[in-house]
Amino acid sequence: MHDHSNNIDKFEREYHLQSPIWWYTAPTFIYSMVNRALRTQEVETLIKMGFFIRDLHLQIQQLHSEQVNSRFTKPFTVYRGQGISKTDYEKMMKIKSGLMAFNNFLSTSIDPDISLTFAESNTNNPDLIGILFEITVDPTESTTAFGCLNSVSYYNDSEEEILFSMHTVFRVGAIKKLDDTNRLWRVQLKMTTDNDQLLNVLTERMRQETQGSSSWARL
Repeated sequence: MHDHSNNIDKFEREYHLQSPIWWYTAPTFIYSMVNRALRTQEVETLIKMGFFIRDLHLQIQQLHSEQVNSRFTKPFTVYRGQGISKTDYEKMMKIKSGLMAFNNFLSTSIDPDISLTFAESNTNNPDLIGILFEITVDPTESTTAFGCLNSVSYYNDSEEEILFSMHTVFRVGAIKKLDDTNRLWRVQLKMTTDNDQLLNVLTERMRQETQGSSSWARL
């Protein structure tokens, strides 16, 4: 934890030199630490990094407001490849047509091949299941903040990365096996709309229950 604190202290000193998205996409400890803390609710890290999480969310919101009427004028599809635990995989298989929430910031690509490579790389780990998420977004139906990172990321993004802010909620669609080993799957997700009845019910229930709801899955 001491090295952790030293890293954060150094980051705080140099933070003003670049934008939050630049720091988030740079090859540093920030990306993994922030998303791990959000997923697992590491309170100490969340408090220490709260300023950055807030600023990153605000920059994504700013990008969204700038791009929603120019770049994002019609429905589009993005992809994300990752490994999930067998426990999370089993939860996901039980909630077809249900809702799935990502507690962390969610990085996606418009290139399915890049994302499939990420998903496939996780099949070498016997504890993980490789998942290719195929995500459909209708920007006219949701106010969830997301933005294209071209020109603002560390890599000046040739990959065309689309970054979603925290707690994005999707409806789970078709789940299809991509290999013969049950270790690689494609999962179709659709971003929920602001008038999604099930989402509104679950959101209200989450306000009432400190432990959240078992009616949806979280990754």
